Amino acid sequence: EARIAWKQWILRNGFRDISEEISGVLEEAFGVLSFYKLLDEQSSGTTLSQADLVNRAKEISKFHRLTLPDKIDLLKNEFSFSIPDEKVEQIKSINAARNCLSHRKGIVGEKDISSNGKLIATWLGTDFIIETDGKEILFEGPIYLENGGTLCMRLVSRSREFPLGTRIEFDEHQFAEIAWTMFNFAQAVAVELENHGKNRGIEFPQAPV
Repeated sequence: EARIAWKQWILRNGFRDISEEISGVLEEAFGVLSFYKLLDEQSSGTTLSQADLVNRAKEISKFHRLTLPDKIDLLKNEFSFSIPDEKVEQIKSINAARNCLSHRKGIVGEKDISSNGKLIATWLGTDFIIETDGKEILFEGPIYLENGGTLCMRLVSRSREFPLGTRIEFDEHQFAEIAWTMFNFAQAVAVELENHGKNRGIEFPQAPV
């Protein structure tokens, strides 16, 4: 029981931390997009007042109080902020697992399940593949190839299903991939923010090579 409780405590805190980081990323995105919106209004000839800035600050504060899925949906609906659906679904499913761990001690409840009666967590993983003699071999440990081969990394979609009443569990490798999925999502947010800025004629410095 102590081992189970310890593992659940680690998972609960780990999922909480990565979900809070993503919420922070979305809040920064909302702030930048709000700034872009004010620029658009000014470019169209609208004179901005102090009240406009105050109202926008209030909107940012309201955004902070939204749930993570609602933040993603609002960015899409209000600013046409487009992130690939697959990445959005991964983040929402990871956040659903986080809610279950935080509020129901990792035991899947009615609030956690989808229409199929399960909580489904999806994330982005990596497999190492060896290409040799026209074949592909999944690299999972020490291996000897007489004719050698080429080692490649491939992105793959992973998932786990947790029926109603079962306990959420992930091993350390799965959690590492889930955390990397969150980082990958944050990168997609940064790219889309830059695209929105470039569409408005904003120049971004090139990263040093």
